[in-house]
Amino acid sequence: LDGKDPSEEELVAKLSTLERLVRNKKEILLTKEISAKEIAIRIRQLESTSNNWKAATQSLLKDTNDYQGRVQERQRLRTAQKSEIRMYDELIIASKAKKADLE
Repeated sequence: LDGKDPSEEELVAKLSTLERLVRNKKEILLTKEISAKEIAIRIRQLESTSNNWKAATQSLLKDTNDYQGRVQERQRLRTAQKSEIRMYDELIIASKAKKADLE
């Protein structure tokens, strides 16, 4: 092969450059790993918070539905009572009319 072998100084300089590059890459990798771990921790925290809110929301929805059911039942009862009162009013009016006819 044609060419010349690098001198020891050139090899040392190249080795030094490569070692510096490796160190820099390791630092970058470590920074990325730390960032990934921090992101994973934050994701777990957010999932936990989300689950807590989900449970609270479900409880609130259940309570709201129960309340709406009670309100609707009371409205049905009130409507039934109004109808019953109207029926008795009509009976009273009819009874008064019969009484007036008999007198």
